[in-house]
Parts: sequence; C-alpha cells; structure tokens
Amino acid sequence: MSSLIMTAQSRAQNGTVVIGIDDVHPESSKDGSDCGGDLDKGALGLLENFLQRYRNVKATLFVTPCHMLLPQALGVERLHKIARSILGNIADPIFYRFFIKTFEPSKYDIEKSKAFNLYLANLVEKGQVEVGIHGCYHFHNIPPYPSEFKYLNEHEALRRIKIAVNKFNRARIPFVKGFAPPGWVSIEHS
Repeated sequence: MSSLIMTAQSRAQNGTVVIGIDDVHPESSKDGSDCGGDLDKGALGLLENFLQRYRNVKATLFVTPCHMLLPQALGVERLHKIARSILGNIADPIFYRFFIKTFEPSKYDIEKSKAFNLYLANLVEKGQVEVGIHGCYHFHNIPPYPSEFKYLNEHEALRRIKIAVNKFNRARIPFVKGFAPPGWVSIEHS
C-alpha cells in the first residue's frame, strides 16, 4: 500500500484516533502495488489486525471506484507543463495519446471486484471502518495528473461524482456521504 497516504487526527474529547487512507482500490501486489487488492493478506489485513488491537481507533478508507492513474515516466508531467506553456491546450491530446500511461478504465473498477467489495463491506460492518469516495478515476489528462477535479467545470465534476456514487451502490459497498478529491485539489474556479 505504498501509494496510500495515511493521516491521523486525534479527537481529544473522547480519546478516539481517526486514520484516513487514500487511494484504496482493487490493485494488488501481483499487479504492482497493494492498494487494497491483497485484502486480508496485505495492507488492509494489517489495518484490520491493528484495529482489532486498538478498539478506540477508527479508519476511513477513501476508495477510488474506477482507478486509472499509473505512475508516469520520469519527466513526462514536467515536460507536459512546459509544452502547455508554449503550445497551450494543443499539447494535451498529443501527450494523452503518445506519452501518458493509464490503466484501462475497467481494470480496477469496483463493480468488477466482488471479493474486494465483500471485504470492504465486512470491514464496515465491524464498526471501526468507514468508506468514503475518493474521486472517480483519480486521473486527469492535464498536469497534475492525479488531481482529477482540478480543471473540471461544475457540471463535469458532479457527473463524475454521480458515476462514483452509482458504482459504490452497484458494488454494494457502504459509504459515508462525503468526498475527498484526488490530489486534494478540487475545481479551481469554485
């Protein structure tokens, strides 16, 4: 779960510690990185063991329902930014077609990952874990690539959130109402 980012926040009034984990999706170590797909044999299993040991800790797993972001070749994002400063938007389709690599949209789609969905639902049922929505694809074809919502207009942002909500509902993963934008960046002009 090297791609997962952990943050901790303590609530002094009741001594509860809350851990938030971003970028959870069905990718497993056999695919390159355990982002939740190894289930009880991987990082989520370690989290589950930790939570069993420390009952006053709660975790929020921010799940990307259709994860597409792949680590890019060194320098691609920076070169894309330079090309945009010279060529403007003309650079975007060129980079998207020839340089930017992504997973196929359906590869880590939660609707196709029954074991992952059941495991998450079971964690939620135990009461120490909640699931939140973390974007839809975790990818945008304009740098910074992980910041899916940075350049979207309000209509497109709402459309993607609706897609994400529908995917969670169809996958039968219980989730809280709330949203954490990928890259911690949302629409610039709102």
